[in-house]
Amino acid sequence: MFFTVIIWVPSIYFFFQGLTDWQVSPAKSRENNKKCVLLNFYDDHDVWHFLSAAALFFTFMTILTIDDDLDDKDRDKIAVF
Repeated sequence: MFFTVIIWVPSIYFFFQGLTDWQVSPAKSRENNKKCVLLNFYDDHDVWHFLSAAALFFTFMTILTIDDDLDDKDRDKIAVF
């Protein structure tokens, strides 16, 4: 869960940079492009894609491991709603 939060924070930061606007034409949208920040090739929007993919991965890994302590318990001993 630690990695999930650590990756979500910068992902949300890059998401709110507001680099894309779907209401304008592609040519006009290209004018809003910013300087590349990662490896002199990827801009903030691309970095957001990378970070959000990693954040979603760690989020689902966290969800998948929440009930790992119940693996060795009998089913009738697990309290469910």
